[in-house]
Amino acid sequence: MDEKDRQTLNDNLSKLSVNCNFDYVLGCLENLFTERQLQMYRVYKMTSDPRGYFIFINNIKFQKLDERKGAHLDRAFGNLLIDMGYVGTYHQNQTKKDMRRLLKEFAAKEDLSTVDSLIVAISSHGKVNDSMELMICSSDDLDESDPILVNEVISLFDCCKLPQGQPKIFCINACRDDKDGRTEIIHRRNMWLDTFFLAPCFEGTTANRFEEYGSWLFMALIEVFKEHACDKDLDQMKNLVNSNCIKLLRLFFFLKQFKLCSNLFQINDKFEEYYHHSHKIQTLSFYKYGVSKRLFFNPGLYDQGAAAAS
Repeated sequence: MDEKDRQTLNDNLSKLSVNCNFDYVLGCLENLFTERQLQMYRVYKMTSDPRGYFIFINNIKFQKLDERKGAHLDRAFGNLLIDMGYVGTYHQNQTKKDMRRLLKEFAAKEDLSTVDSLIVAISSHGKVNDSMELMICSSDDLDESDPILVNEVISLFDCCKLPQGQPKIFCINACRDDKDGRTEIIHRRNMWLDTFFLAPCFEGTTANRFEEYGSWLFMALIEVFKEHACDKDLDQMKNLVNSNCIKLLRLFFFLKQFKLCSNLFQINDKFEEYYHHSHKIQTLSFYKYGVSKRLFFNPGLYDQGAAAAS
């Protein structure tokens, strides 16, 4: 990498609002991965410009269901993806018909053939059906006779234009509240390859949200991606996201208890008991289907062909 290329990379990194470790990125990525190196180290190629495309559907207000107060702040996750080199669209309060139309249009997008990844993010109410599958609520509430299932969303991208062998990331922020704890959030199909799936909680629990700050899942993802997208892969970052969810549980407990007690030491002692019995515990569910490589987002790093074209 000559001095001009180093300067271009440094300029790209400096434009990001995320906390990139410039020296680390420059030092470790002096030479871009060749196809042979990518195979040797089992790393996804993630150097296209843009890095990928995303769609974010965020349902906040419904006809009959409760409003998801504070969920409008989840839009910050889409802004972060833009900072990381993605291009995408944000849609709010979509009906079932419109959700299906938007997802189908995104899956049929021709430009997917020119990028290295895609991300689908949906934030809404959720419910479990009799087959133990997660149904996603639209703004016109939930039609259980013809629901939008997570299976349906992922399967739309089985034959999309994304180059074969490149990662598809699905982030569905919805409750999985099945009282018997039997929820199978998705039933895998053989066509699902190079697919990553993130859910905000495990079976039988709810997806938490602060009215003042937004959904816990996106709060945790934003904090971790800001600091570590430049030097950790998605597997490593999901562990940090789990740690952040525990921090948010502690914050939730402190905010609730502070109204009852001003003694912080006493509050802290009570937290340990609360932690082991609370229905508010949220642990990230992370699934991988047909994945055999590590996924680094490489913010600010683009392949030489894309840099020259721009």
